[in-house]
Amino acid sequence: MSLLSGKRKGLIGVDIGSSSIKVAELRHGHSGFHLHAAAVVPLPPGAIVENTVEKTDVVVQALREAVQQAGVSTDRAAIAVAGNAVIVKTILLPAMSELELESQIAYEADQYVPYDIDELYLDFHVLGPAEQDPEQMEVVLVVCKRNIIEDYQLLLNEAGLTLACVDCAVFALQNIAELLHEIPSAAPVHGFPLLQPKKTFPTTIALMHIGAAMIHVNILVEGRMTFVRDHFFGGNELTEAIQRAHQLGFQDAERMKIEDFSAVRQEAIDQYLSRLTSELMYALDFYSANHSDRPVDKIFLSGGGALMPGIAEALEQRLEIAAEILQPFPGITIAHNKAFDPDMMQKLGPRMVLPLGLAMRTFLP
Repeated sequence: MSLLSGKRKGLIGVDIGSSSIKVAELRHGHSGFHLHAAAVVPLPPGAIVENTVEKTDVVVQALREAVQQAGVSTDRAAIAVAGNAVIVKTILLPAMSELELESQIAYEADQYVPYDIDELYLDFHVLGPAEQDPEQMEVVLVVCKRNIIEDYQLLLNEAGLTLACVDCAVFALQNIAELLHEIPSAAPVHGFPLLQPKKTFPTTIALMHIGAAMIHVNILVEGRMTFVRDHFFGGNELTEAIQRAHQLGFQDAERMKIEDFSAVRQEAIDQYLSRLTSELMYALDFYSANHSDRPVDKIFLSGGGALMPGIAEALEQRLEIAAEILQPFPGITIAHNKAFDPDMMQKLGPRMVLPLGLAMRTFLP
């Protein structure tokens, strides 16, 4: 699913987060997908705040460094929008062809979106017939303000990149989960059918990506996207808890979190896990309000927050739902590349899920 077209000439996935810029480029061969290029470049606190670029020069420089370090083979970029930058809504409409729907999607969107249609980019994806009424169909409506996309486009252009595809973070997350066969695949990869092994999938799966400042939630029932939500909460809250417990500055607390987690006081960890659990429960309760007959069977965690030692076990115990880390490697092979350390990239796997999911747009219809 994309807000802009034109994917098949090769893409790099560019994840512009609040704490770092991550880029990835995928290739496909006889043995499957492999990581061709990748890089992670940190951003200073305050460079990006709630989807707003506050320090343009800093972000542009980080983008240039990431592209140079990775050694990508194209300047065509796919980015993700999330949070207050995008509205994703599943709606019910009378069954019709996609061509018919395309001609009236602006009218339909006007019923659900509190903005002037002329100020928006619109896209949609037909999920299929409605479960309760086959004469209706479920459609995912995606809306993003034009000025937000245009701001990102200028940012990428200054870094020497061309914006070729805009996706939603929750969809990029789903792309990788499908590729890794953790959920049923909705569509074949372009030119490379996704031959999934015979396996039994949990009925309802929640994909939860914990970034530095935001959590992306995508809940799928039998492989169909059913509920999406973004929360402004993330790994920065753990850093702040460490700050308070150890009386450190933000940068020193961040360093302790990443390099010396065993020294972090338990009170900081418990405080963070308690708040994180509340955020995730809020999303799960919101989902359950309309889908009480399809409780979540399993959670897959990704993002930088998933690198926290013991987080899957802790959340499984607190939420009473099976939890596992979504690890893209070795499902995606790490190619021998002088630009990055394969062992380090393996460790960073859950953090690379979004740029990898964006890079997958090259191969999706």
